[in-house]
Amino acid sequence: MTDLNLDKLYEEGFNPDEEYLGREKEVNKIEPLVSVCTATYQHAEYIEECIEGILIQKTDFPFEIIIGEDESDDGTREICKNYAEKYPDKIRLFLRDRKSSCIFNDQGNRINGFNGKWTRKSARGKYIALCEGDDYWTDPLKLQKQVDFLEENSEYGLVHTDCDNYIQKEGKWIRRANQYLVNHDEKISVDSEKLFTHLVKADYKIRTATTLFRSDLLEKSELPKASFMRGDTPMWLEMSQITKFKYIDEVTSVYRVLENSASNFTNKIDRLIFKMAGAEMRYYYCKKHNYPIKLVRERYNRTLIHLKTFNPSYKEKYSLIFPSLNEKIKLRLISFSFFRSIFRSVLYLKEKVRKLRSKFSKKNG
Repeated sequence: MTDLNLDKLYEEGFNPDEEYLGREKEVNKIEPLVSVCTATYQHAEYIEECIEGILIQKTDFPFEIIIGEDESDDGTREICKNYAEKYPDKIRLFLRDRKSSCIFNDQGNRINGFNGKWTRKSARGKYIALCEGDDYWTDPLKLQKQVDFLEENSEYGLVHTDCDNYIQKEGKWIRRANQYLVNHDEKISVDSEKLFTHLVKADYKIRTATTLFRSDLLEKSELPKASFMRGDTPMWLEMSQITKFKYIDEVTSVYRVLENSASNFTNKIDRLIFKMAGAEMRYYYCKKHNYPIKLVRERYNRTLIHLKTFNPSYKEKYSLIFPSLNEKIKLRLISFSFFRSIFRSVLYLKEKVRKLRSKFSKKNG
């Protein structure tokens, strides 16, 4: 599918009239300062906690909650409808049809989607906050603090915070997920070159559920045709080139780590394809904004070789970046099944050793 087709599908598929309960609700009559956008799919176990975390917000300004429900069949849709009926003064609900909101490949796998983009496109507020349906807010003053900062500092366009990570399967918490990152260095978040570089290197991270940004930035930062399997990272990379970011070192949200979510897969090949999408996305944006390709060379080449070791039929978007002789030899060798088997065994062994070391260090930590 071409980029032009993606643009056309995005524009023609967006239908503001599909709003559940119509457009004459009390929430439609207010002028919200903030639009809270929630994209959800198969989140029946979590969506209530997400919506409640938004409803508890204490603000001195009006805000709307926009939910894009992507035709779940696990009860998520029914829960969202119940909340929309209970809070017509707060919630605008859009019930999607996956035949139009998603793009699937020939194998029936989803490769692109518009639910999140359409949800943001429906926003009317001066500011937009995001909270996916499996995440939730814990600080009832999150919106107020962030709006206060942006209202007082016009040179900034985005503000975000720390969060806690919750590993659902293990029932374990990672408190203050950003504590070892460079987010704390204010010199980075106000310098477009440094900010872009560290976002690409992934040692400066923006957790989606912690953000608030000026809605007019969307027109400059979000192009449907530049689509990757990497959530909102492309938006942050684009925004980093046109505005300053502010990091508030407080926990306001919980990011829930789920198996088989958009960024966590139990299947190894799916995990590698997702990592590859991240490497391709970083390469694309370095080229687009004229940053040195060396920023992504090592990550990209390593990920591509690793993926083609397990999935030799994978069609990469870009060739190896300035490959070393060793990388060229590896890529050539894994075109043969015999050498692929050897490399797979080595990689499995390395992964097993890494897990054992991690388990040992935690036990003795």
